[in-house]
Amino acid sequence: MRDNYAAINTFIWNELNAFDTPAGDSRVFLGGTLLYALASFTAEEDAGNVVLSWSTSQEENIGMFQVEQRLPAGDFSPLGLPVAAINFPSDYSFVDDNPFDGENVYRLAILDADGEVSYSSLATITIGPDSVRLLSTGDRTFRLQDAPRNGVLLHRNPGRVLQRGRIEHPGELLELAGDRFAGIGFLVVTLPGRVPLHFRVLLRR
Repeated sequence: MRDNYAAINTFIWNELNAFDTPAGDSRVFLGGTLLYALASFTAEEDAGNVVLSWSTSQEENIGMFQVEQRLPAGDFSPLGLPVAAINFPSDYSFVDDNPFDGENVYRLAILDADGEVSYSSLATITIGPDSVRLLSTGDRTFRLQDAPRNGVLLHRNPGRVLQRGRIEHPGELLELAGDRFAGIGFLVVTLPGRVPLHFRVLLRR
């Protein structure tokens, strides 16, 4: 791709110029100015959260991106704070740490510097009722929401395991004791038949 960048860039530019409506109006350009080209917009689950990622292959005159989520009533509502546009081809991400159980539908509202708004295509992901989430109940205590029994729990800092245990019942309180747990570490949960889950934690003395 690097060796053929100029040819690829010319091809894409020509395709964008030719992408018109049946009436002859551009689907990409507004008033002769290319506002943006959204290359991708995806949603993926990560330990019970939803990570929304998008990338642009072209940006000009864009102010911000606002992630919106479809509510059960069917309307879309802003989710979190807007993400400022960088105004050159870039990658962005946003984390929804409290998605609905079941189907979650998202879109991007793209605001230009003149206040005009356009919308991306939809990104949809289903969060199962058994998705495991880590809930902090204090500086050193946690609960694993919806974790099944017999999961293996590890707490580790880079290169070494500090504590090992087993989940005996759903909703079990997990406590990390001792000064050796101060700082940033990871709770690693290994559940039967699943990829291990890694939760980043910050513990204070």
